[in-house]
Amino acid sequence: MTGMPSDDMGTPREDAAPAEGAVPDAAPSADAAPAEGEVRDAAPAADAAARYVYGIVPADDTDRADLGDVGLDGSRVRVVVQGQVGALVHDCASRPYDGAGTTVAAAWVLAHHQVLQLAMTRWGCVLPMTFNTIVASSEGKTADENLLDWLEAENASLRSRVDALVGKAEFGLQVSYLPAVMLRQVAAEVPEIRRLEEEAKTKSAGLAYFTRQEMERVLRREMEGRVRDLFTSVYERARACSDRVTIEKLKNDGSDARMAANLSCLVVLDRYPELEALADEIAGHEGQTARLVGPLPPYSFC
Repeated sequence: MTGMPSDDMGTPREDAAPAEGAVPDAAPSADAAPAEGEVRDAAPAADAAARYVYGIVPADDTDRADLGDVGLDGSRVRVVVQGQVGALVHDCASRPYDGAGTTVAAAWVLAHHQVLQLAMTRWGCVLPMTFNTIVASSEGKTADENLLDWLEAENASLRSRVDALVGKAEFGLQVSYLPAVMLRQVAAEVPEIRRLEEEAKTKSAGLAYFTRQEMERVLRREMEGRVRDLFTSVYERARACSDRVTIEKLKNDGSDARMAANLSCLVVLDRYPELEALADEIAGHEGQTARLVGPLPPYSFC
């Protein structure tokens, strides 16, 4: 049921927003568009005057690591250090990566995610940047100068945010239920429904119709209440074993199941077994499933 798969959730989306000429705040996900008037269907051109930024890690002058050719399109990823933090970057053209909906774009997004996973393994934490965060030259300064200026200005804040993520990872918890199973349970367990059902059998067809209408209203009310209770229970118990919890949008995968809770949980790794036990317990109930995804870089907690 649970386990720790991570390929299909939590990675930055491919429709990410670029940052032109400056470094934006770190962000957990990517929402964006290509530069105005430009569409790029492949890797950056030979121009490599800009810097693509994957994330921020704790570092000092002795930690100028080279992660190798692991970036987008096999780009060499290195660490640019300023003060107490380092930026994971590769050299790139100043225009954003754009190939929306293509396999190339999907490969870029996956590579971005994998660099952040490597950073978590090496440094124990990473502050993810939005996909397509690109630092370009501007106002007579090179991309490196702009990047170093930003790192210097935000050094204490960035280091504080990074330190708050040490030893933690993001996990997604999705809980679903089968409406047909819940409906059967409600009908069997709620006395008012059983009473209305028996009452309908003793009435004429016209009066029985109104009784059944009332029974349907009670069923809907009870079902809605149980779904709310399921969400509240999952949220409160996930919060009890997590550092932070974010409520995400419910999704419909086209199956008969309906999602009751979609949570992103920032968890101290030593407490992961508690979250896994919660997921197993939820899935042990008839008609319920729990999907646990991670560990992931903390996209939702930047």
